[in-house]
Amino acid sequence: MNLQLSELINCDNIDKIQIRGIDGMLYQAIAFLRHGDTVEQKLIYHGDKPYLSRSLLAVKEDFEWVNAAQYVLVTDTAYDEMIGLGSEKPLSTLEQPLHWK
Repeated sequence: MNLQLSELINCDNIDKIQIRGIDGMLYQAIAFLRHGDTVEQKLIYHGDKPYLSRSLLAVKEDFEWVNAAQYVLVTDTAYDEMIGLGSEKPLSTLEQPLHWK
C-alpha cells in the first residue's frame, strides 16, 4: 500500500515514520499507521515515484510538518559478515530514534 507525502498532513494516526537508509546516502520513507490494535505499513510516494532523498537533513525538512509519534532511522549493517559469520543470513538491522519533534 502506498501513501502520498502530501497526504501525511491529514493523518492523525501516524505511529512511526521509518527513514530507511537503502544505499549509502539514499533514504526512503515508510509510514506506520495505527488503526485500533493493528498497524498498517505504507510506502511513502512523492508523485508517481517512491519518496527518495540523498540527504537526511532534506528528509527532516520534508517531514517537519508531519505529526508522527516517532521517527526512526533504519540501516542494514554488514557486521555479521565482517566478523566472519558469513553472508548466508540477512544483514543485521540497526534502528535509531530520531528526535526531530
